[in-house]
Amino acid sequence: MEFDVDKHVKSYWNRFTGLTGIKEEFTDATSGHSTRTSKFLGGLDLDPIIPELNKYYSVKEGEEKYPRRAMFKTMVWRKTKNIKYYTRTENHLNTHSDEAIELGFNIDQNGNVIVPDHETLRHFEKIRLGNEGLDSIMELFCIKVVGAGDKLGLKIGEKTGTDSTPIQVPNDTAGVYNGHYKKKMVKAHITEDYDHNIPLAKKVCGGTDNDNQYLEDMLRNTSVSAKKNMRETWFDGGYNGNKNIALALVSTDLSG
Repeated sequence: MEFDVDKHVKSYWNRFTGLTGIKEEFTDATSGHSTRTSKFLGGLDLDPIIPELNKYYSVKEGEEKYPRRAMFKTMVWRKTKNIKYYTRTENHLNTHSDEAIELGFNIDQNGNVIVPDHETLRHFEKIRLGNEGLDSIMELFCIKVVGAGDKLGLKIGEKTGTDSTPIQVPNDTAGVYNGHYKKKMVKAHITEDYDHNIPLAKKVCGGTDNDNQYLEDMLRNTSVSAKKNMRETWFDGGYNGNKNIALALVSTDLSG
């Protein structure tokens, strides 16, 4: 019997990414058969994170002016499109109503899409969710992704690596000038699955903080979703304290 590669790939991505209700023409989206980001995100199943997202609203889902699912997808859309300014996000959605609809925003009685202004978009990310909310939601996504990988025979989290990267924030009060990088910045610590390029933990810290103090939290956060899979881990020399070496051995079961 001939093996249907296309059918296999489509089935894999449907299960692995959590896409639901997507039309046949783009479930196999590739560089040669692409789809726009808003349409792809329109099919993203947010049910696994909704209980957490609901904690940041005082009204029940459906009672808010701007649907919380649409707001979350717009945040992902903005970051994926590498759009820096919320004003530009607002303008784009106002001039591309089809994309705003795909992201899940409502339509008024006159047929106009109800798009949030730039301050509402900023408030959702920076104030309503903030770092705490985003970290909690990322953790839920990681649990979902690792679980989906297990069902497909992918041991996500088996080989991980941790490093920090500078993020320039010239207009943010959280930024600190770092003489080595010669910029006002914060650091983002990322622990990632090496085989599948999937981030499993993140932490943002001060721009001049010593990396060594953060590895323990990174490994513990990674273990929430991937503990049973963790076998090998690598980390930058900035984390190379004796305590961290011992923790790495215990976290990945290399000691026994």
